[in-house]
Amino acid sequence: KIRLPGAHPGGRAKVTTLAGPDPSAVNSLEHPQAVAPRETEFTGIASEFTYTAEPHSLTTLRIPEK
Repeated sequence: KIRLPGAHPGGRAKVTTLAGPDPSAVNSLEHPQAVAPRETEFTGIASEFTYTAEPHSLTTLRIPEK
């Protein structure tokens, strides 16, 4: 659960997720994109909302204000 007290967030967020198939995944010459950022969008942003991040990932949500 994410709480943004006092904020007036817009309804959508840009999500950047850096993830691989498992925690030990690395990029290599054979698999240069095994771990790569992926851009998506998440709707339903409010002053309190729930977001479930992918396992073994680093995820950022860019939430605009209204």
